[in-house]
Amino acid sequence: MPDSSKTIQKKHDDLFFNSFKLLTVVLIVIGILIRLINLDEKITWADETFTYLRIYGYTKSDLMQEVVNSQILTAGTLLEKYQSPRVGKSIIDTVKGLALEDPKHPPLYFVMTNLWVQCFGSTVAATRSFSAFINLLVFPALYWLCQELFQSKIVGLVAIAIIAVSPFHLVYAQEARMYSFSTLNILLSSAALLRAIRLHTKSSWSIYSVTLLIGLYTNLLFSLVAIGQGIYVAINQGLRSRKILIAYLSALLAFLPWLFLIITQSDKVQETIKWSKLIVLRNSLFRPFAIKLSPTLEVGFLPTLRYKDFFSTRCYRERATCGRSFEHEAFLINTTPINSHIQHISGKWSTWVGAQYVVPLRLCLPAYL
Repeated sequence: MPDSSKTIQKKHDDLFFNSFKLLTVVLIVIGILIRLINLDEKITWADETFTYLRIYGYTKSDLMQEVVNSQILTAGTLLEKYQSPRVGKSIIDTVKGLALEDPKHPPLYFVMTNLWVQCFGSTVAATRSFSAFINLLVFPALYWLCQELFQSKIVGLVAIAIIAVSPFHLVYAQEARMYSFSTLNILLSSAALLRAIRLHTKSSWSIYSVTLLIGLYTNLLFSLVAIGQGIYVAINQGLRSRKILIAYLSALLAFLPWLFLIITQSDKVQETIKWSKLIVLRNSLFRPFAIKLSPTLEVGFLPTLRYKDFFSTRCYRERATCGRSFEHEAFLINTTPINSHIQHISGKWSTWVGAQYVVPLRLCLPAYL
């Protein structure tokens, strides 16, 4: 009789598990389809116009000179001259334009997008499809991270399903900006770090070093993730190992040329981030955490600090009820720093928080759930 009960229970568990897997697969398929349809139907916003300007090797000064010299400029003229490829412009011009005018943006994303449009065309859909393609690679990267953290297939599937239908990730999957690439870099570097700690071989630490370098040359804010990972390694492994030191120093040395540009052209950096010093009213604090899905539809997200409170509570509950180690929680929290600066000034808030700047925290939530 007990054997019969166990058999029935096992059948019920298998049925539930199979149904759950089917649901996650359906959500993943829906997420893939949504990422790939109507890429050219979304309105091009200001930052995307700068992406087109940079990937085709033009500079802002060229554009401003054109405005000064020309009496009448139509939208078609500007699109043809500064938002489309032209003979004589190359990847070197792309890197040079960023180095001279906007060093806060490392060149890797723009260079790769330039190569992408050379292969697949320069239409809006083709340009945005690079971000969509990169965003699809987030799925296996997230699954790998979950395997390193939890050694559970079901956790990986759940995390992918959440990411697949997340409005936040859906929006940035269809933008000609570097945020999907940054998402991929965060996941790959985190998974590579855990693998390197587990195997502790020269090759595994070399792979981690490469992911650090790619992340730094994609988005300068990735340095905050690298710092968080460094703190985690220092606390759990120490920095006495030669392999660990070589991994970090190699990435830092390879990034020094661009870091030198940022330091020597700090005035350019300050000029391009003036908007970050805007003062907003306290009742507008939630605005930076909203994503516009269309001109009339906006989806809000909880502030970053709420995520921190959630993780603190969840970690305490896990330890109190299950005796679970803090290792996984510490990794998730330490490697997803709060990429924000909110300061209370005379009843107002000075903030440079935008939804795109808290990508690490939005990756942390589905991985932990």
